[in-house]
Amino acid sequence: MRQKVAGGGDVDGAAMTVACEGAGYSKFPRDLPATVTTVELSDNILESLEPLSRLQHVVNLRLRGNRINRIRDNSSSAAGKKQMINT
Repeated sequence: MRQKVAGGGDVDGAAMTVACEGAGYSKFPRDLPATVTTVELSDNILESLEPLSRLQHVVNLRLRGNRINRIRDNSSSAAGKKQMINT
């Protein structure tokens, strides 16, 4: 089952993957399911990451091809669970 994310992208419910690559995002999408495990945001125009602490199940965060110069997250416990962050 797939559902759409506001602004473009798909959520694959079975794998809990959000695919928003090349969708033109300038800000991290706020309407992601709390249970998502993989977020694909490569090839967008992101400049910073907002706090990721609400996405406690994310273990793969793909960000290659963005303009990220700042990652803001006050939650060290959330950051500690991330297995892969590609920038």
